[in-house]
Amino acid sequence: MTAVPPLETESEPVPVLVIEDDHDTQANLVDILGMAGCLVRTADSAAAARNILSECSEFRIILLDRRLPDTSADELLPELRRVVPDASVIVITGYADLDSTIRAMRQGASDYLLKPVNPEALIASVSRLLERQAMWRAWHKEHEFAERVIDTTEAIVLVLGADGTIQRCNPYFEQVTGWKQAEVVGRDWFGKMVPPAEVPRLTRVFQQTLDGKTTRGIVNAVLAKDGAERYVRWSNTLLRDLDGAPTGVLAVGLDITDIIEAQRRALQNERLAVIGETMAALAHESRNSLQRIQAKTDLLELELGDNPQALADLRSIAQATQDLHRLLEAVRGFAAPIHLERSTEHLPTLWNRALETVRSMHPDRKILLQEDIQWNRPVSVDAMRMQQVFRNLFENSVSAHAGEVHITVSVHPASAEGRLVVEVVDDGPGFGDTPLDRVFDAFFTTRPTGTGLGMAIVHRIIEAHEGTISIDPQYQQGARILMEIPSRKPSSSTAR
Repeated sequence: MTAVPPLETESEPVPVLVIEDDHDTQANLVDILGMAGCLVRTADSAAAARNILSECSEFRIILLDRRLPDTSADELLPELRRVVPDASVIVITGYADLDSTIRAMRQGASDYLLKPVNPEALIASVSRLLERQAMWRAWHKEHEFAERVIDTTEAIVLVLGADGTIQRCNPYFEQVTGWKQAEVVGRDWFGKMVPPAEVPRLTRVFQQTLDGKTTRGIVNAVLAKDGAERYVRWSNTLLRDLDGAPTGVLAVGLDITDIIEAQRRALQNERLAVIGETMAALAHESRNSLQRIQAKTDLLELELGDNPQALADLRSIAQATQDLHRLLEAVRGFAAPIHLERSTEHLPTLWNRALETVRSMHPDRKILLQEDIQWNRPVSVDAMRMQQVFRNLFENSVSAHAGEVHITVSVHPASAEGRLVVEVVDDGPGFGDTPLDRVFDAFFTTRPTGTGLGMAIVHRIIEAHEGTISIDPQYQQGARILMEIPSRKPSSSTAR
């Protein structure tokens, strides 16, 4: 027999199963493979092969005779693919039949050799199949690594088709947006996840990426499942097929919502500081003038005792003076930084104190309170500030309509650990057509006598407590305010 070189790609014996009923051929194959460094086991029937595979299924190469005493390769091949899916099967036969060859290949055979088997051809086939297996294992290893990176990285990984449909997203995408992959795959990214105002700009960016241009540092809002907007900074890469044709875009994004919110707060604090300094100076300069006006109106009131019309006009002037003074003080107070003085308090105690104050301000109004307390442990808050929150909300409820006022306040644990949800609900007219995104803006009001600072102050106080506040747009029986605050003292507190 011609000397057979060892398999160069393998450092350890390669486990091989030879299924051949002709003992001379079987012995010849064992000799060839043995000299090449293979560890060979033999079976002379399908039944014997099944017994061996029931004990060991770690074979990397299987040589299968086309015809066996108890079956044929056509019948046994599918079974072998199930039992040893990673093994490469070489069919050996004494008949050169093209149809049989094609059928065997379709059923999972990796190669086809004619008897008598040429040693060099056999070793060449085995070497080629082992190299293919090594390449597959390397690819599979890289694929697993890439999958682990995609699944564990704290960055959004998004694959869009050339038509803009979502092809894939990673778990972090689900964590940031709330959308699960099954809910968005196949959907139009621009129609489902992008705010309408952003669509034209981002469509242009997408087309630029498909044209091969670099598009990095793109920031836009992404619509989360709960309707909130998350801001993401994207780096986009063009994907191509094996022929180089564009197939889509790989977008890797960082959630920068917290950074943008921090920048917004910092800018707001700077603006408020300027307003505060201006209003402090204006209030100081105006105080003397307002006091002089008040003094003169008091003197005039004494002199106009027998002139009812003049007295009415004078009282209007005095009221306007007081309103202007209150407005100046309100603006100055709103613009001042909020420094929390935390203490351990029970929230029901605070909102009941606030309600007593509102009732004393409206002695002629009937204000009924219903409580739903699912958390009555103490929390770390600024008691005076939180009373102001409840007082402003209750005052809004009372001012909204002239009838009997029904207010419900509830507190319960939030879905996020360590946080509480506080709800204030009334039975008034609600916000109607009021744009809800403006309710917490300074100086925005729908009441002719309001300053427009009450809800803005509430918003600032809740933010200072590292909380959030929103209005339920779906509630139709009145107004429903939702606040979420920490149930324990945060690690640090900052002036807002």
